[in-house]
Amino acid sequence: MKYKLIALFIFNMIVIQNGFSQSDSLLGKKAMIFSFQGFNLGGGIGGKYQIGTNTAIRLQLFFSYSNSEYKDLDLSDPQSSNNKSNSYSFSPKIGIEEHIYSDEKVSLYYGGQLGVNQNYSRSRYQYPSHSTDRSEVQTSIIGGIFFGVEYWISKNISFAGEQSISVYSSVRENYSSFNVQSSASSLLLNVYF
Repeated sequence: MKYKLIALFIFNMIVIQNGFSQSDSLLGKKAMIFSFQGFNLGGGIGGKYQIGTNTAIRLQLFFSYSNSEYKDLDLSDPQSSNNKSNSYSFSPKIGIEEHIYSDEKVSLYYGGQLGVNQNYSRSRYQYPSHSTDRSEVQTSIIGGIFFGVEYWISKNISFAGEQSISVYSSVRENYSSFNVQSSASSLLLNVYF
């Protein structure tokens, strides 16, 4: 029974509400944003608020986790080792998006965002005679631009594909850097209410 109710809800959102137009005013509407960045356990959640017919402010929190292990420990070889590392990061960002073209189903947009990234990593190196642990915290200031295409599947639900170009300024113990990079493409699910 539970699955029938879920199927009925999805059918209602997609098929029955087909009498909408994207050109209907979104002014004052809010949306939950779910962002997916590849298959590396990275993504985010956030929200946006339409402050104008074509303009929205958005606030998002991105997170990621990675874990790797390399096993090559041979007790008779002093150069062999087992290496294990994991890291996680979170990044709050605030941005503004401007829609430049819209029809009933598709909207093209661009925007900019600012944020801070905190990355925590820990590594363990195990040798035949000893082991070493290392922990590190890296803080980055992020600024960037993005562009995307939003496709409306119903009056309240849309998918968007987005690409961003970011500038990072990073600081960690005894090291700082400045980078420009194109990040992974993102798939966004927007649920308006």
